[in-house]
Amino acid sequence: MRFGLILLCAGLLSAQPEPDKCRLEGKVLNSVTGAPVRKAQVVLDGVATASRPAAGPAGRLLSVALTAATDSEGRFVFEGLDAGTYTVMAFRDGFRNAATQGRLDEPTPLVPGEDKRDLILKVEPLTIISGRVRDEDGDPVRAEVSVMKYEYGANGRDLVAERNADTNDLGEYRVFDLPPGKHYVKVTPSPSDVTIESSEESYPPTFFPSAFDASTASAIDLGPGQERSGTDVTLRHTRTVTVSGRVVKPAGALGPRIRLEGVADWQPAGGVVVTDPHDGFQIARVSPGSYVLTADTSVGDKAYAARVPLQVAETNIEDLVVKLAPTFDVNGRIRIEGAAPAGRREQGAAPAAQAAPKPGSQIGSPLSQISAFLGGRSPPITRRTADGSIIFRLGWPRPNDDGTVVFRDLAPDIYTVHVDFPETLYLKSMRCGDREIADLKIDLTGGAGCELSVVLSYNGGRIDGGVEDENGKPVASAVLTLVPVDSIRKSVLFKTGAVSQQGSFTISSISPGAYRLYAWEDVDANAVRYDPDFLKPYEALGLPVQISEGGSEHVTVKLIRKPAEP
Repeated sequence: MRFGLILLCAGLLSAQPEPDKCRLEGKVLNSVTGAPVRKAQVVLDGVATASRPAAGPAGRLLSVALTAATDSEGRFVFEGLDAGTYTVMAFRDGFRNAATQGRLDEPTPLVPGEDKRDLILKVEPLTIISGRVRDEDGDPVRAEVSVMKYEYGANGRDLVAERNADTNDLGEYRVFDLPPGKHYVKVTPSPSDVTIESSEESYPPTFFPSAFDASTASAIDLGPGQERSGTDVTLRHTRTVTVSGRVVKPAGALGPRIRLEGVADWQPAGGVVVTDPHDGFQIARVSPGSYVLTADTSVGDKAYAARVPLQVAETNIEDLVVKLAPTFDVNGRIRIEGAAPAGRREQGAAPAAQAAPKPGSQIGSPLSQISAFLGGRSPPITRRTADGSIIFRLGWPRPNDDGTVVFRDLAPDIYTVHVDFPETLYLKSMRCGDREIADLKIDLTGGAGCELSVVLSYNGGRIDGGVEDENGKPVASAVLTLVPVDSIRKSVLFKTGAVSQQGSFTISSISPGAYRLYAWEDVDANAVRYDPDFLKPYEALGLPVQISEGGSEHVTVKLIRKPAEP
């Protein structure tokens, strides 16, 4: 009997959980209703400190990635965790992760033996738009439906597609999993024939409810979880025109590639491009509007291209001559001033996988963490061979060990300079020849023209502090935007920050100069950055800050409640 008791006790002891293991439990909730969300997938990842001999020496860091599903009450649990630091996120069809905008996504630390049961994850319900597409006689139309939104970028305010759907045989469509906000519905009829039609009328792309131009389209403003049905679009025949002409190309070049794109959304416009053996082209069924016609070809390893803006009215455009010019290379040089702060690991640069290291390059050098790109409106240049076509897309070239870099195969265009570098650096200077570049725009419509010079520095300034509401109470959720004042490079010197759960923020690697610091309850940071009119009503609410080279400022900023969308 005594032997049996000893075995029983030993079994009970072995069943006890290890005392240094951790447990993490929480709930996933609907951010709008507060209701539990069942069948959500919860993903835990992070770094743990090994405590078991089998896992390695004590103190060794281990990467952890686990998943769990929520039950009917929205609960999830992770058991047997080693102490460490973890990030936990929830996902569910019809929802998006609703981590509070403006607050840093701070990991959850667990000390040995901790049993944490109060973690709350919120997911925000997405929206739905549905309706029917008919012609003027009420018959259903087969069409592609694009739900679009305006985004701000280096080229201004652009209308971009969020999600697409096709109508069924009844002309019905349903577009789901859309984020809350203002949406625009665009309907593009499916072509009934791929040949050029003799008819001068066609169904042009139409925005809800019946607009041919995006500027007169009606916005559909949806809050989280809302559904808008009955978003019907009626297509009507309208007069279209034909754009025709010829391409002047170099001797020995193959037939050129030709595209016509709308300026509003940069989508292909008109019917199928038809060319003839004499390099003539014809694009039918083009609706009135603003377009850009691009063409390119190659002879051997030399590319040629052209870009022609077009304003289409109610009459055909004939005898258009498109002359292809040789593409060109632009040389550049990137230089770094100062030395990296001791003990700082470079972060924020483009991943090394984007470009293979050059033979003999120093992979660990600061220049190896930098890449650059010239972005224009023209599509990628096509070089053709006897066996087919190969598209050479502009990449993110790495500088050589001496900082030199070459941007190849550029067509005449206005380019935006993009430089990706570690967060410990700031952009001190950018010049095209002997001229400072204004907000990263280079006009290369006339050819190469200049050598690009970029100077980066480690000796940037720093701002830290907190945010207060209108009652002087600390705020633990805000979007910080640091806007340069009277600078020719507003967009590149612009910086964003976020408030931690402890109510503090830090913005570092700031270019010396004058700024205004804004703390927003909620805002589209790109609108602040790129829209010249957005800040006008709020200029007096920004906190003036002067940053010196290598200097540091501690400030308290007043919260700006959620502004109306522009």
